[in-house]
Amino acid sequence: MKLPSPVVGTASAESSPQIAPSTHGVEVKVRPENRILRRRLLPAGIFIAVWTVIGIAGSVHCYFSYASLGEPLSWPRSFALGMSLWYAWAILSLIIYQWTRFLPLEAGLWSQRLAVHIGAGIVFALAKLVMDFPIIKFTYCPQPELLTFPAFIRMALVGYFFRYLLISWLLTGVAHGIWYFHKFRDRERRATQLESRLTQARLQILRMQLHPHFLLNAFNTIATLIHSDPDRADEALCKLGDLFRFVLEHSGAQEVSVREELDFIESYLEIERLRFGSRVQVDIQVDRRLWQARVPQLLLQPLVENALRHGINGRVDPGRIDIRVVQAGDKLRMEVFDDGPGLSDSPSPTARGGVGLSNTRARLQELYPNAHHFELCNRPSGGARALVELPLQPIPTNRADR
Repeated sequence: MKLPSPVVGTASAESSPQIAPSTHGVEVKVRPENRILRRRLLPAGIFIAVWTVIGIAGSVHCYFSYASLGEPLSWPRSFALGMSLWYAWAILSLIIYQWTRFLPLEAGLWSQRLAVHIGAGIVFALAKLVMDFPIIKFTYCPQPELLTFPAFIRMALVGYFFRYLLISWLLTGVAHGIWYFHKFRDRERRATQLESRLTQARLQILRMQLHPHFLLNAFNTIATLIHSDPDRADEALCKLGDLFRFVLEHSGAQEVSVREELDFIESYLEIERLRFGSRVQVDIQVDRRLWQARVPQLLLQPLVENALRHGINGRVDPGRIDIRVVQAGDKLRMEVFDDGPGLSDSPSPTARGGVGLSNTRARLQELYPNAHHFELCNRPSGGARALVELPLQPIPTNRADR
């Protein structure tokens, strides 16, 4: 009696489902239990699909193999035989995978564990022969009552044991590949999380560095007014309260909307206008479609402060500052212009800007490494220009424009 000849195949590695963002700008929230369920169902579906394809291929092979030997099987019996034999391998592959996770081949333990896995392959091959006995007896054998277990084992050991041994070792190798893949992915995930935490820590330090910086400037403005114009100093204190409120409300955020950032700048400029009076004119131009675009918190403040300090301060005649927020391709462009004397030719790094601008450069590099542009240069028409370009993130459309 001839035993069927299975087709060697391998199982597929686990895949992680990816959730695509909404194409309409509306955030799609997936419940955590749904994500966990999808992560578990997808590998199970792939596992069943792979072994089903292998089983179908094995069934077709059985049909034509026995037909060529003059012992034809019907299609239903061929499929019952092929699918049963390969689904038995599927069950055994789960055991092999768990065994591999329990005793993987790791650095420093190869020699001892390799010998154990070679011996385990023999056990798995014998286990598969035992699993084949009822399958062959009831799906293939014309007279199942005549096929005894000892007779079957003798024939199977001669005809199929070595082939099954190779398949069990192959499945052990596949299981190790899956195990190494998961181990690599876990290490990569932990490294990414660690890098993200480190970046957030650096950003928090940089952002907290800005708070006393602009608050000190505001207090200096109030100090210059408190004796000469107490009413305006009192008004400046109220505006400073607005700045404190903004900082407290966004204490945990690295990014805010363009609208929130400009609200802060307007409060900051109202304090500075109390000091400069009519000597400074400010014009803000914003593409209304960008109100909800995300930008780093306190990004514009150092740029505006730099324009005030070097473009307006010390002048007798009135000066002008222009702030523009526009879209440039896939970038968000923010520009601050002044009509002052322009950049100094001094090689000193503090000749134009200082803590504020160096802080801005560092924050942009942390938030958008190699994906931003920051430039401070002279304008052909006179004055200076500060330019920041950031990646334009998807803008929600479910919020009303200002």
